[in-house]
Amino acid sequence: MDHQLSLIKSEKDQHAYLKAEEQRLKNNFENELKALNFQEGQILLKLINRESGKTTFDIIKQFKGSFQAYMYQGIARLFGYNTKETYSAAFEDVMIERAVREVVSGS
Repeated sequence: MDHQLSLIKSEKDQHAYLKAEEQRLKNNFENELKALNFQEGQILLKLINRESGKTTFDIIKQFKGSFQAYMYQGIARLFGYNTKETYSAAFEDVMIERAVREVVSGS
């Protein structure tokens, strides 16, 4: 999305693109995301950081703005999540990293 946004010059067109992408993502993944249990949700936040190099908080802030990012963080904290959580393959997330590598290698 970052690359695509860089190609769109008009701020109005960028906003329309982001809105369309958000709707597409909701249509494709909303039911699966709602079905995640607590631990799966935490792992998802870490995997997003692993793949993008950005925390979920940073992504929300970039695309939805600071106010929305802090609102989502507040709601996440109420439910025991942290949108600022980072992925640590060398320490606390060793098991997740091992699982990811097994999936990628086809084992």
